[in-house]
Amino acid sequence: MFRKSILWKVTLGLFLIIVSGSVVLYLLVERQENDSNTDQIIRDLNNLKANTQVYIQHLLVLDGQNNDETSYRNVAQEMVQELYQVNGSYGAAYANDGELIYAMRPDLFDNTVDEDFRRAMEGVTAFTIFYPGEGQMAVTFSRPVVVMDETVGILRYLVDYSSLYRQGRETADMVLKSCLIVFAVIFLMTVLLLSGVLRPIRRLSEISRRVTEG
Repeated sequence: MFRKSILWKVTLGLFLIIVSGSVVLYLLVERQENDSNTDQIIRDLNNLKANTQVYIQHLLVLDGQNNDETSYRNVAQEMVQELYQVNGSYGAAYANDGELIYAMRPDLFDNTVDEDFRRAMEGVTAFTIFYPGEGQMAVTFSRPVVVMDETVGILRYLVDYSSLYRQGRETADMVLKSCLIVFAVIFLMTVLLLSGVLRPIRRLSEISRRVTEG
C-alpha cells in the first residue's frame, strides 16, 4: 500500500508537469511563429509600399499628370489593374474622404471600418491581420497616396498569407508532437525506475509490519 501510494503520487505529479510543460512550450513556439510571420509581413508590405510609390510617381508626374485628386481618379482603374499585374494582390483606390473609386474585387473591400483604413484616412500607413477561415490568414494594407507632398487618395491591398500561416502552424504542431513523444518516453522510464526503486522499500515495509505484529 505504501509503495502504491508513493508511485501513484509521483506518477500524477510527473504527468501534470509534462502536460503543463507541453502547453507552455506550444504557446512559446506559437508566439515565436506569430512574431516571425509579422516580421515577414512587415518586410513584404514595406517593399510593396516602395514599389507602389515608384509606380505612382511615374504615372502621375513623369507622364505629365497633375498631382491632385482629380488626376488620381482618372488613373485609379489603370493603376489598380497594373499594380495587380506587378504584385499579384487585389487592390482598391479610394478618395481622401473614403469613397471607393475602383476595386478589382469590390466584394473584398466592402468593409472599410478596419483600423488600417481609418489610419490611412489620417495619413498613416497601416495594416490589419485577420483570419477569414480555418487555416487562412490575410492582411489588408492601407496607405495614403502622396505625390509631391500632396495626399491625393488612398490605396488598399488585400494580401493572402494563408500558406505562411499554415507553415507556422505545422511547425508548432510538429514541435508539440515531438515533445510529447519525448516526454512520454521519459514518463514511462521514470515510472519503471520508480517501481524498481520502491520494490525494496515495500519489502522493508512488509518486514517491519511483521516484526511489529510479533
